Amino acid sequence: LAGRNLVRGVIVVSGLASGARVIFPTTKLWIADSLYFNNLGHLASNKSPVLLIHGTADEVVPFSNGQDLFNVCKAHHPLPPAWIDG
Repeated sequence: LAGRNLVRGVIVVSGLASGARVIFPTTKLWIADSLYFNNLGHLASNKSPVLLIHGTADEVVPFSNGQDLFNVCKAHHPLPPAWIDG
């Protein structure tokens, strides 16, 4: 929704970079990312400010997913991510 409409802000808490990165955590291929829950692609086209919140010891969604999401949107969104220890 935020990729299609300008909103005041987007807050992503423990977000998946893509479904493929959860199923295949060591594989980072764009083609695989585009198949399942392509949140990387959605954030890349988003024009609204983004705040990412992710725990560094998350056992469900690996912390690397939060880092990947931040790397996609950091050039357009000046807010620092909220990495939570633990």
